[in-house]
Amino acid sequence: DRLHHAGENLLQIEEQGGYYWGWYSSSQDTKATLRITTKEAPDDLIASLDLGPGTLSGSAVHEGKLHLARANQGKLLVDVYALEDDSAKRLASVETQLTDVSGNPKLKPFFLDDEKIIWITDGSQSSSYYPYEYLMDDVVDPYPNYGSGTVEAHSFVFEEGLSESTLTHEANASITLSGNVQWSEPLLLNDRILYGSSVTRHLYDSKQTGRIVSSDVNASLLGFDLSDPENLTTLAPASLPGLLVGLHASDGDSGEAYLFAESEDTAIDYYRPMPVILEDE
Repeated sequence: DRLHHAGENLLQIEEQGGYYWGWYSSSQDTKATLRITTKEAPDDLIASLDLGPGTLSGSAVHEGKLHLARANQGKLLVDVYALEDDSAKRLASVETQLTDVSGNPKLKPFFLDDEKIIWITDGSQSSSYYPYEYLMDDVVDPYPNYGSGTVEAHSFVFEEGLSESTLTHEANASITLSGNVQWSEPLLLNDRILYGSSVTRHLYDSKQTGRIVSSDVNASLLGFDLSDPENLTTLAPASLPGLLVGLHASDGDSGEAYLFAESEDTAIDYYRPMPVILEDE
């Protein structure tokens, strides 16, 4: 499910064990698995490691260490592994509570320095898969439902010692929007994480309550202030002409940047009117 390069080896991480049938997983006792192979022979297994219960929410290799985030029954479990020649050794782990417990979030790490790590929701990735998703969108419900209305940030401090390493959860913050919400991926600008969001609100027919007669889409810029990892705060929202897709930071530490937005999902042609069904009386 996920691949990372580590020296001459290839790290293959299965996000969730078990098998799927229909809409749901076959078991609640699923576990993520790490498989280590060589780049030249990715099918030849060198070592395999059970990463513990839950579904993998995010992973990254940074300075010779594997960083993992797992979600399990409303909990966020974060681990740091040392990558050795043919194995991985867990150095430290910590558990904390997720703000959004409605599903399995997709998380992305940002490394502020050698010790400070921010795990943050990547709202641009769907946290679940539904069979025949596109068919359902077009036939049953022509108005796409995007992911959770909540994104959250968690800050950690990793301290590596000769005999023992520690991983400490420092703080967390979250942003919740109501309505049908679409998120951009999180973007780092100095000590700020920026998000783009678009919220769709529908006006329904007063007589045929399931029929949408018009839609209103508003795009915004939101984010988190990471300047104090022990006290994460949210940024004041600002309007955008569309969903945030990128940024280009100015030289230096001014904090100024050019923001790029796309209006495909905020344009009028995004709205697909629902026909009136006339019945013979």
